[in-house]
Amino acid sequence: MVAAAVAAACLAVSAVGSARAEEPAVATPQARLPPEAARWVQEGIDHYRQGRYPKAAQAFEKARQLAPKDPEVSDLLATSLLHANRHAAARQEFERRLGFDPEALSPRLGLARVAVRDGDFELAEGFYREVLERAPTDLTALYNLGWLRYRDGAYEQARDLLQRMVALAPDHAPAHYTLGLTLDRLGDIGAAERELKRAVALEPDNVRAHYNLMNLYVRAGRDADAAHEREIYQGLADRFAADRAAEGTARDRFLAGDYAGALQEYDRLLLLHPQSGRFELGRGLCFLKMDRDREALASMEKALSMDSRLPDAYFHLAALYQRLGQPEKARTARERYEDLETIREGKSGF
Repeated sequence: MVAAAVAAACLAVSAVGSARAEEPAVATPQARLPPEAARWVQEGIDHYRQGRYPKAAQAFEKARQLAPKDPEVSDLLATSLLHANRHAAARQEFERRLGFDPEALSPRLGLARVAVRDGDFELAEGFYREVLERAPTDLTALYNLGWLRYRDGAYEQARDLLQRMVALAPDHAPAHYTLGLTLDRLGDIGAAERELKRAVALEPDNVRAHYNLMNLYVRAGRDADAAHEREIYQGLADRFAADRAAEGTARDRFLAGDYAGALQEYDRLLLLHPQSGRFELGRGLCFLKMDRDREALASMEKALSMDSRLPDAYFHLAALYQRLGQPEKARTARERYEDLETIREGKSGF
């Protein structure tokens, strides 16, 4: 996925990952760029890490002027523009990239993302199919095309694509979840149950999977199983709602730049909920903003010990490990981030 590849580049490490195992590793842009272009790339990366996407795009645009045919600079620019909600400019840059690199996958994936955000699902499907023609095992294209086919009611096609996806990525919970929904629509209730149960085995707090298991059991007349899933679903929904409400003050202070105040709020929340990886991640982000890298590292690692499915924690850990001279740990964290971030564009509903 373009987001994963660009995130990897933004961590200033190799852009190859498990979602793209068939592609060769590429060097970071700075390694081969003219010094002035490399300086603009680094500035853009710094802005990107902090979520300042318009400023990141401005920096990458300046780098592109100095290195107009560097593929990584183009990807960085286009993805920053996409995150800054400048869809037309992002589309133009992805198309420009295809002009000098016509077989590249990442601009096609990027153009598909733009099309999805613009609601042009037919165009998005076309780009995903082009990717699969060139790389039949591309996880992003397989999942998102499967999701789009499910959304359009082409359930047999969706099933085939998603089955290919889970064969390649057996631990990808969203793929099992969407496959379960697809099989349910096809009337294969037993297979649908197996896929939904696999999704909750991989992600026990997947509210949507529990909800759909509950509905499946209600329709099958399995009242005890339905009641069990209803209890889990309701408990998770209540917990998430309470967490979001409790985090409000901490988040407001963080966004206002009061990182010390936000840290105090997260500390208070962790006294009440000591096993919340989300709140521990919040502490880590505060430490990052306060330039307390060692404490940020400890918080991110602790957050993941509580909840191993926090992509933001892996993202920032990779950057921290890289800065602290631990490239192997940075690579591992980046790959885990890419695993979790693969295909987040297609969101399946209830």
